[in-house]
Amino acid sequence: MYVTLSKSHKAPYHQIYLIVPMRELEPPFQLQINELTVYVTEHSLSGTRVFHLEFSDKRKALNITVAEKRPTEEKFWTSALQGRQPEAEQFGKLIANFIRSKRKG
Repeated sequence: MYVTLSKSHKAPYHQIYLIVPMRELEPPFQLQINELTVYVTEHSLSGTRVFHLEFSDKRKALNITVAEKRPTEEKFWTSALQGRQPEAEQFGKLIANFIRSKRKG
């Protein structure tokens, strides 16, 4: 769906925005890695997919999302605010694999 906003007094042109419907969030799920259980919930913050992870081994919860490197547009998993990049990459790949396998199944 496209929406055209009316001309403003400052801009002599119309602004057109593409409105993309939000896809359905994944229901909460668990990942099992050896003796570690990771409890995963997905959230949407300003249209960005964010995954909240809680761990059975009592380490601090982790929030991760997918980002893009510019100008290559290469996607990568990153932690949101905590600076826990290695964990973000490790668990992000597991989350992506889980979601893909569920869609194929």
